[in-house]
Parts: sequence; C-alpha cells; structure tokens
Amino acid sequence: MNNTCESFDSIVYTFYCELAFIMYSPNATSRDKYDAMISNSLFRMIPGVGYIMLGLLVIGCFLNWFIHRSKHFKHKSWASLAVFMIYICFAVAISTSIMIFTKLDDMRIQWAYSIGPMTMLQGTLVLYFSGLPFLLSLLWWIAVMGLYYGLTLPVLISSQSIISVSNFAPLIATQIYIGLTVLVTWYGGLCVTASYFNAITNRKRFLQRILMLQQQNEIIEEKGKAEQMQRSFLESILPPALVQELKDLSDLYDEGVNDQGLKRSRQRLRSLTHTHRGASLLYADLVGFTAFSAQVDPFKVMTFLNELFQVFDSLCDKWKVYKIETVGDCYVASVGIVTGELVSMALSPSSSLADAEASERRERASVRMSSSRQTSMARTAAATNARDLLAFAKAMIR
Repeated sequence: MNNTCESFDSIVYTFYCELAFIMYSPNATSRDKYDAMISNSLFRMIPGVGYIMLGLLVIGCFLNWFIHRSKHFKHKSWASLAVFMIYICFAVAISTSIMIFTKLDDMRIQWAYSIGPMTMLQGTLVLYFSGLPFLLSLLWWIAVMGLYYGLTLPVLISSQSIISVSNFAPLIATQIYIGLTVLVTWYGGLCVTASYFNAITNRKRFLQRILMLQQQNEIIEEKGKAEQMQRSFLESILPPALVQELKDLSDLYDEGVNDQGLKRSRQRLRSLTHTHRGASLLYADLVGFTAFSAQVDPFKVMTFLNELFQVFDSLCDKWKVYKIETVGDCYVASVGIVTGELVSMALSPSSSLADAEASERRERASVRMSSSRQTSMARTAAATNARDLLAFAKAMIR
C-alpha cells in the first residue's frame, strides 16, 4: 500500500489513497474503518462532541420556549439573544474541537481545510434558520472571525518551524488556509449584506401589514358608524322594536338567498304587521302657518319649527306619547302603539297587508265573544291613552 500511494506526486492524493486502502482492505476491522473515516472527515464528530452539540440544541430549544411562555420576560427579543448565544457556543465548540484534533494529526493539514468550510456552513445556518436581526448577525460574524483567526494563526505560525525536506505538509496547509480564509471573508461579507437586505425587507413587510390592519380597523369603524347612523335614523321614524325586527330580518336574508331563505324572510316580514286597539292619534297643525311662512325668511321659519318641535318632544316622555313624524308644520304623535297602554296583536305570517281589515273585523268579533274582563281592559286602555294624549295636546297649547 505504501509503495503504491507514495507514487502520487500530491500529498493530498497520497492521503486519500491510504484512506481508500483502509476502507476496502479485507483485513481491516470495523473499528479501523470508523477511525479512518473520522480521521479524514471534514469534521470529526466523535461521541463527546456530538453530546455537546446535542446538549446545546436542547438548551436552545428550551430557552426559546421558556422565554416565549414565561411572564417574566416582557420583551421577547431575549429569545433572539438566546439564539445568538447558542450559535456562538456552536461555533466555539466546533472550532475548538477542530483545532484540538490538529495535535493528533501527524501531517498537521486537516485543520486547514476543515475550519473554513465549517465556518461557512455555520454562517449559512445563521442566515437562513436562526431568524437573527441584522445587528446580531453582524456581531456573530465578528465574533466567529475573531475566533477563526485567534485559533488558526498560532497553529499556522508554529507549523512553519517544522517545515523540512521530508515534511512539507505545513506549507500545503498554509496555501489551503490562505485560499479558504479569503473565501470565508468574502462569504461572511455576503452573508452580512444578505442579512441587512433581509432585515429591510422584513421591516417593510411589517409596516405594510400594520398599515393594512390600520386600514381594516378604519373601515370597520366607519362601517359601524354608518350602521349606527342608519339605526338612529330609522329609530327616529320607526319604533325601536320594529327597527330591531327589520335588522333581524336583514340578517336572516343575508344567511341564504335560496328559495327557503326567501320564503322565511317574507313570512318574517308579514309577521311585523300588528293591529292595535285603543290607540289615540294626534295631528297638531299650526294655524296661519302658510301665510306666516310666505312673509318670513325660510331660515327663520325652519329655526322656529325646530325650536317648537323640540319643546313638543320634551313633553312626550311626561305624557307617554310617541312621536311618529312631522309633516311640514304638522306634528303627528300617538299613544297606545309604542307607548301607553298597549292592546295589540301580531297578524298571522301567512296573511297579507290586504287582509288587515278582515283580520281586525275577526278580532272585534272575538272580543265581543270574549270575557267581560278582557273587554273592560281594552276599554280602560283606550280611555287611558285618550286621556294622556289629550293632556299632551293641552300642554302643547300652553
């Protein structure tokens, strides 16, 4: 084996020739093959180093989980700092193990082509899988390059003293080291630059997401204001209970536009119709308003009507009166429909508005056939509502 492998001009080829003879030799044991692979690999992952790496990985995962779950850490940026320290420990463990095994290397050449690629591999992991911000990535590369030069330069200087005619491996290691050092330096610069642009992209994406959420909140807020304004407008001309029924009907219609949903919505709409007994209505008109409005400025007329109707509105609660609407100078109010003594009944969902009169006649017939107590209650409600509305009308005149 020695004669065959020594025929190669390059020491590297001789090195791998000896490895091939060991791996394929029928006399080599499994232990010999394992030692040969470990001794000539890019990184000697012996059990001790593997346990250290596994321990660091477990500690890093636990710290990340603990910081995000614990209430003691208000700023979750501590998780990034923990990841940064774990990657620093990885770099120290890998670089130190490479340089320690250099003392066991008779040719003192393996460290030269091991530490550079392993540093680049760690930098790639930091860039793509760590999630570190730009400043921590920059600090990581500064610390790793300081460790790189601090561990390799002393070995490189001490190797120069053993160069001789029979041992020129340190000279080859120096050439490999210089080439890989230039490559590692350029690669580190590229990784730092990529981390910088990645941080800018993430920041822009974050700001865009914040703006989108803000716009969505503004749209929701404006929609809520519009719905509230619409509801207030409807409640100013319709009873609040009827407005709520209409809203429920609209929600029912939005749930489905199929035939069954439309049928249910029509039935619900018909059920909103009520017949009222014992109700009193008031139509209050201003005497001489037409001649008055023809002689006075329109703005003053509107101001006068607004102030007058505000006074009427303030009297509604006292006399249990419900304001229906204002038509010009006419003030329309009622008692017994929304306020006052209520004697009302919802029409059947199957009936139409045209059947309201017939339904009322049937109800009157049923009232005549009912007990005297119910008839007395209806008459009492009608008298009470008429009395309240009459008192309201007298208060308006005063």
